[in-house]
Amino acid sequence: AVADAAAARSLSLAARAPPEERAARARVRGDPDELRSLLVALLSHAVRRADAPVELLVSARADTIRFDLAAPGGLDLDPSLLDNGAALSWAGGVWRLDLPRLEPPLQPLDPPAEEEEEDAPVLTILVAEDNKTNQLLAKAVIAKLGHAAVVVDDGRLAVDAVARDPARFDLVLMDYQMPVMDGLAATAAIRAAGLDKTALPVIGITADYRDADLPVYLDAGMNACLPKPCRLATLRAAIARLALDLARDRPDDKWAALARAAHAAPR
Repeated sequence: AVADAAAARSLSLAARAPPEERAARARVRGDPDELRSLLVALLSHAVRRADAPVELLVSARADTIRFDLAAPGGLDLDPSLLDNGAALSWAGGVWRLDLPRLEPPLQPLDPPAEEEEEDAPVLTILVAEDNKTNQLLAKAVIAKLGHAAVVVDDGRLAVDAVARDPARFDLVLMDYQMPVMDGLAATAAIRAAGLDKTALPVIGITADYRDADLPVYLDAGMNACLPKPCRLATLRAAIARLALDLARDRPDDKWAALARAAHAAPR
């Protein structure tokens, strides 16, 4: 039913896990029907609210199996589905479900071949933010993630910077409320100039973030929107989700390398 709903909206639906975790066998504690209903409820919610491919990331931890799914909040869920020890949380646009394991992780059946480590690429991120304190915070967070920041004070300056050199920036971090031109208008201007969500992704940031407003940001051309202040873990997760989405259309550039790094990173 979930696959049919995704197909009706022309959305791809996939579950992904690193090769070593696909090779390992693991069992979880709980009623199979309840756990299946819980996963179906999460996926159905994501399909109803998504405007991008829906992808369930699966990872094995010491005593749990973890499922991460990018989707808006506001899920109406039967509490009894969590009676089996499952832990469900939502933060930064990602639902996280931890299911308890019955036994410690087994060794992989077929250990994956060793691969050379790939250096994570550096993104050049244009930050449009009028508040000086928030500018410093954004620059610090971006630097900790290993990327480079270029800061402008309003949406008009962001549009001008992109127009001067469209290939310079890999990502725009766009504040919503700014003088001269706000974030929605600036994003719409960038899209009108011919740079779509794949060519130049835009992540909105706002102190007044509400799930109910997310369609407004997406309709203006943003790829995602995050609450302010800009947190390290939240921005890291948002960039990782972007990389997974963009790697399909840009398999040979730095976004594909970031997607591979996101899969390889320990959780």
